[in-house]
Amino acid sequence: MLVYHPCFDANHCAYRFLHLLYSSKADSFEWDILRIADFYYVFPHLIKHIKPMPKSLTGGKKYFSEINPPYESIPNPKRLLFDLQDIQNSTIASLVSKQIIKKEMFNYGVVSLNADNIPKSLIESFHGNPINNSEWFKFFSKGIAAVDLNGKNGFKSRTGLLEYRYDQ
Repeated sequence: MLVYHPCFDANHCAYRFLHLLYSSKADSFEWDILRIADFYYVFPHLIKHIKPMPKSLTGGKKYFSEINPPYESIPNPKRLLFDLQDIQNSTIASLVSKQIIKKEMFNYGVVSLNADNIPKSLIESFHGNPINNSEWFKFFSKGIAAVDLNGKNGFKSRTGLLEYRYDQ
């Protein structure tokens, strides 16, 4: 039996990356921040488990707690993000090769959107996407760019999704 889930779809992953980058209005993201944000885009009900919530996201705490959990169970979020790594890496490589993501920035681990190369129809689909009008997404997409990634108090540590002990 084949089971489809959008988290393992490379095309959906590209859409999620671009939607997050476009909606955040930030100039750039660190690559690991975008990976974690992509995870929470697919599984938004897990945002409320980020402890402690970063200051840039605390304004949306009320909206994060209102997200209903899906009927599926997520056994181990850290393992799931690890499993997503290959899809995320191939997707970002594809976006870099199409010059939608700036290659010179990505070589330094920074993802920066080249908005001129995004098709207009895709931008229209961002505006028409129901998630775009949800309050939790507005807070999350704007606040995620301001989160510090590394260290004991960084986003890796708070989410528990990536190893942080060896950060400098």
